[in-house]
Amino acid sequence: MIPRDLLPWDAAYRWYATWHRDCTWDRIHDALRDQVRIAGGRDPRSSAAVLDTQSILTSEGGQTRGFDMGKLTRGRRRHIVVDILGLLLVVMVTSASVQDRHGGKAILERLATRFGSIGLVWADAGYANHIDNGLVTWANKAINVVLQIIKRSDDTLGFQVLPRRRVVERTFGCLVRNRRLGRDYERLTGNSETMIKVAMIQLMAKQLAFVSGGKVVSAPLVAQPIVGGTISLAGDFTRTEATLRGPCPGLTPRSAHRGCPRAGARPE
Repeated sequence: MIPRDLLPWDAAYRWYATWHRDCTWDRIHDALRDQVRIAGGRDPRSSAAVLDTQSILTSEGGQTRGFDMGKLTRGRRRHIVVDILGLLLVVMVTSASVQDRHGGKAILERLATRFGSIGLVWADAGYANHIDNGLVTWANKAINVVLQIIKRSDDTLGFQVLPRRRVVERTFGCLVRNRRLGRDYERLTGNSETMIKVAMIQLMAKQLAFVSGGKVVSAPLVAQPIVGGTISLAGDFTRTEATLRGPCPGLTPRSAHRGCPRAGARPE
């Protein structure tokens, strides 16, 4: 039933696992993120970030599964920190039973270890409130990061777009467009984190590759599904250097690309 033009599954997985062990996926992801930020006229080193989580169903079995009482979801929880463009900085996958405050402390420690330039992180009210404000105090004293809580107004009924938080929600929306990430199929949480990075690699590669001479030459900037363990990085990488000298696709007008992080999008 598998198309004949795909690599044998064992060969594809062997390369995937090798790149996972030697951190090749991490190096590719970080290099592309820096290029997208440069193309958008920003410093490669982020100074602010947005933190959020997503509960996701899992397949049967596997490492670290639990039940999220708030979302009534049995599976795992994805903790991610993105920059103000929606590009991934740090990811951590835990049991769905891990609360936002506990998971937030762990991923903020990872963030501080890797990105010393981050001084401000926005998060929702799940990480701190008037009853428990310990995470805000800990972040300020332990890792010298200002954790700013964005709260929803109690007087507002129905849906409300919150500033900053829409950036990370847009990234989550991009991730679940990939069939492999619509549900967590991995038995190990380390593989789950790597698959998220692979999806972001594909998205950023398209953002860089589909611009030539300052004009968009191909419309879609959304992440396409990743089939099985194989990866398809669309775009002509020979045009990357020319791309970096021209405007970023994120600088185009608001069009059909609203669903995913745009490299030049400015926070509102």
